[in-house]
Amino acid sequence: MRPQLYETRGDRPPPLLVGHDDRLRAWQHRLSDLRARGRAGADDVVLTASRGGGKSALLHWMAELARQQDVKVIRISGERLTESLAAACQALEEGKRGRRRWRLSGQDLSARLNLGVFTASAGVRTELREQELTRSPVQMAASLDALAAGRRRRDRGGLVVLVDDLHRATPEELRFLDATLSQLDRAHGQAPVTLVGAGDPSVWDRLRGDAERGVVDPEGVLRFDHLAPQLSPQDAYHAVAYPAHQLGVHWEPEAVRMVLQASEGHPAALQRYARGVWEQGHGLEPVTVEHAARGIAAVVDEHAVETSRRVAGLDDRQLDYLAAVCARGGTTTSADVRATLGSAGDPDAVRDALLGAGHLHRTRSGALTLANPADRRFVLELHARAVRERPPEVTAEPAGQRSVLGSALHSLRRITFPGAARRELDGSGTTTGDGTRRGARIRLPRRPGDRGVDR
Repeated sequence: MRPQLYETRGDRPPPLLVGHDDRLRAWQHRLSDLRARGRAGADDVVLTASRGGGKSALLHWMAELARQQDVKVIRISGERLTESLAAACQALEEGKRGRRRWRLSGQDLSARLNLGVFTASAGVRTELREQELTRSPVQMAASLDALAAGRRRRDRGGLVVLVDDLHRATPEELRFLDATLSQLDRAHGQAPVTLVGAGDPSVWDRLRGDAERGVVDPEGVLRFDHLAPQLSPQDAYHAVAYPAHQLGVHWEPEAVRMVLQASEGHPAALQRYARGVWEQGHGLEPVTVEHAARGIAAVVDEHAVETSRRVAGLDDRQLDYLAAVCARGGTTTSADVRATLGSAGDPDAVRDALLGAGHLHRTRSGALTLANPADRRFVLELHARAVRERPPEVTAEPAGQRSVLGSALHSLRRITFPGAARRELDGSGTTTGDGTRRGARIRLPRRPGDRGVDR
């Protein structure tokens, strides 16, 4: 067995972060400015990306760089955001007081404190303090300022608040966060405090909230940085080959290219396919195209089943709409989808249902994007089969829909592998002289729990 090298869990970073060199260099400069200029050097930013876009991994490396510069890091989740931030601030305050208390000898401490009474009273004070912080952005900003000021007096690097899964916060919590940052700017300009959030593109809509209570100008306080959904071919190649090279294991170039093609360069999918291929070998033996063929076929089967389960609850119109977005590359506009599907059946209502269920996100520019970009090819295959199985009177499609979806499916069926990689992914299908795969099977279940059918 090989040591595990490629990371498929969102809460763990991959072995090598690629595609963000400029961001990380800029982050190091911002940390220096924060230390020297306080809020004037801060740049509160929200990283946005669809699922599997690498935002949590980037947040991890930003935290590591901050710690290297002696910056205190508070890392919390967007779920129950206000309570989590208040608890983190209170824990830091209690920690400072605790360190001062324990400078006393153990004998002096036991003589001066009734430990049971002290624990109970401290718990009450902590609870009351947290409630105070969650009710008032003014108090929260003052607490963050006090924590950062103590570090500044000791010539340390300040305070960074990292919030992952910011899209899980409620609109009310996001408004509280916006008000806290505004209060820091107004009343605590010297505080070396900055925030970095990460979430899916729906954060923008959640910040705006409703017309009466939303944040009027989200970009007045926060800068939004949308991560590209796909890595460049060079970065993706490096992310696959280099970690193994450090262990003395060589990837055949065509095996790497097979992984890049199967994953379409999506960061999480790239790690998943690379891991599936990596696990086919042993020890220090090279990673070959045979390993890639077996590993990719296994991951394709798993991914197809997962996608089928995700879309199992969609009705025909919703699946049509999702497939139209997929056919246009996974990011498009409502107008383009309407042009593809026609106006019958209230497509805007269908779109809103998909947005509400989390299948689609609306970006800051108003475009629609898939929540799971790596599902695109599987949604198109599922849609094609669903259309064939519908009653004849239901399968009538506008000409635009037939042309766009049909061309997308045609491109998926012509999967080209270079050179020696012209072989079968799962033991079926044929290969033409130009390396084009035809007839390869993808196992797609008819419904959740089925063993699947060959396509």
